[in-house]
Amino acid sequence: MSNLQCRFRNLDHDASRQWISLAIDVTRSLTSTLKQTAFIFAISTFLRSGQVGTWLDSAFNMHDRQTNNPWWAVWNLLFLPVIHTAVLTRVAVLIQTVNLQQAANAPPLGYITAGIVTAVAIDGCDVSACRETMTTMLRAEMQAEEQLPASCVAMCPEGERAERERKRRLHRLELLPGSERERLPRADPARAVKEYSRPAAGKHRPRASELRPPAVLLRTVDYLIDGVLCPADEASPRSTPFAEAYDFTFDRLRAVRQDAVVQRARGPHIVLVLEKSVRVMVYASYRLCEETLAHFEPTITDCHLQECFSCLLRNYSSERCRNEGDFQALHLLYNMGSFKALHYALQRPPEIRSSQVMRLALDINRCYLEGNFVRFFRLVRRLPFLHSCAAHRHFRLVRQQALRTYSHGHSVRNCRYPLARLSELLGLDSAGEARSLCQHCGILVGEDGCIAFQKTAMKVSVDLPKSARCIALVDSKREEWTLREILHGSQHQEGDVA
Repeated sequence: MSNLQCRFRNLDHDASRQWISLAIDVTRSLTSTLKQTAFIFAISTFLRSGQVGTWLDSAFNMHDRQTNNPWWAVWNLLFLPVIHTAVLTRVAVLIQTVNLQQAANAPPLGYITAGIVTAVAIDGCDVSACRETMTTMLRAEMQAEEQLPASCVAMCPEGERAERERKRRLHRLELLPGSERERLPRADPARAVKEYSRPAAGKHRPRASELRPPAVLLRTVDYLIDGVLCPADEASPRSTPFAEAYDFTFDRLRAVRQDAVVQRARGPHIVLVLEKSVRVMVYASYRLCEETLAHFEPTITDCHLQECFSCLLRNYSSERCRNEGDFQALHLLYNMGSFKALHYALQRPPEIRSSQVMRLALDINRCYLEGNFVRFFRLVRRLPFLHSCAAHRHFRLVRQQALRTYSHGHSVRNCRYPLARLSELLGLDSAGEARSLCQHCGILVGEDGCIAFQKTAMKVSVDLPKSARCIALVDSKREEWTLREILHGSQHQEGDVA
């Protein structure tokens, strides 16, 4: 046992409890995850020569294979006969409660580390006797810290609006009409939206007047859809280009999600915010797929869309929502081929898995994994519009695999395959598009409109051009719906599944 452990053992209970109180006060100031992690390693280093150091390392490095949750790993190790204290009970209850809440609400690691390490000092306490008291204390603390106050009722706080006016950082979509030519253009309070600000060291903690409550966040998202994206999608001569409108909307949606995370907001309003954010990014990923990187960066959109999916699915795990089946299917189609996404979808309750669009998404994902491209495109034709947008990003790879299969299966000297038939099977809009695809892969297409497949001619490692918008499989499904109805979820997508 190390000298530090011996010192803890010799302390009386009153002194130990004072040390525990001091340690927890210190860790409360460690708001940075990096500092909390450093605190863990520092304590582990001090105690490395003793049994507690080994136990602490195991607790924070082990992941439970069954639940894939690191908090359960700590929970499983808490009842080892190394430590039996009231503080340990408090930490155990804390970790057990965390498992029933969203990961975003997990407590700082410093809290748990301080409780585990300082618990060495007070041994022999009756765990069961103080469990109820500690549970009550924990619930009171978590309720007090559950949600930060938010009092900003405008889409952009007044202080930020004035600062951006002074620094000329207003977007042209936020300017007050008639002030564009002034030395300092003014912001239109009805159009200005809070911009995303990257967290950094030295920044003050957001005040209540700078945070928008959930109802205002939802109203902000509605404005971004109705007042920015939908007019730009009409493509009139006086409208803003859609790529520019989406770039503005994307930044403001990041700020909306940031406000929700900072104040730990959750509930029906936040679910609607996340659902509409997912719809916007899924649609934009398809709508702008032909743009250059200067106007649209698909990798960044994909990263934030995956983050939105993650937050939304966590909200679904705590409360059932009307649109859960649609978004579970959307998540599976967007992440087609991912075994993690498939495993998560198969774990959903029967009422979610049995919805029409969810069953269709599972069938399409199975065809994708099996390489059954004919049935894949046949089923994709039955998807609703937005779900087709999510699946569109995988069309290029499926078509390349189909051409590779045909190059081996029809590699006969006198065999000719109709180009029009191939175009139909691969869901292409025209025979000309099929010809370009074959020629890009090194496959010979004759003047008579027939393909001569040769397995030696197929370019296996060639990078296909960017996926173009697809009328047959995607755009044709939007004719009866406006963009406003699609992004707000007004359409009954269950009824659109053929």
